[in-house]
Amino acid sequence: SLTTIPSHFSIPNSVYSITGMFMSSGIKNLPSNFTIPEGVEYLDTLFYECTGLTQLPANFKLPNTTKSMDQMFYGCTNLNNVTFLATELGDDNNWGFWMRGVSSTGTFIKAKEMETSILQEAGVIPNGWTIKDQEKEDSSVFWNKLYS
Repeated sequence: SLTTIPSHFSIPNSVYSITGMFMSSGIKNLPSNFTIPEGVEYLDTLFYECTGLTQLPANFKLPNTTKSMDQMFYGCTNLNNVTFLATELGDDNNWGFWMRGVSSTGTFIKAKEMETSILQEAGVIPNGWTIKDQEKEDSSVFWNKLYS
């Protein structure tokens, strides 16, 4: 079973859907350089039930072309550290399910510019998680705008 994605792994720019790519795979670690390229639109169930996954790399980025990420981390029961630096949320998304079934406690790091209440109302942050602002000044390391 695949537990670590090799650091040389890359998703081709021509791919528009990576739905279920690592679903139930046993992934525990993502390399620090793991990225999803612009052009990818569908990330549904990407890490569905990857119960060994505990955190995302600090530079993990969703492309601005993302249209759907329903159940992206569903059932990742040990995921307890997420950096989410969007400064806007789009209208058509499934935030309530993107992290359903993750660890009951964890740390959610957000962009300083993003209102906590907006994230909570949209269901972006799992209940029971500690919310912190990113300490770096430049939030473009992750992504500045989701669903432009």
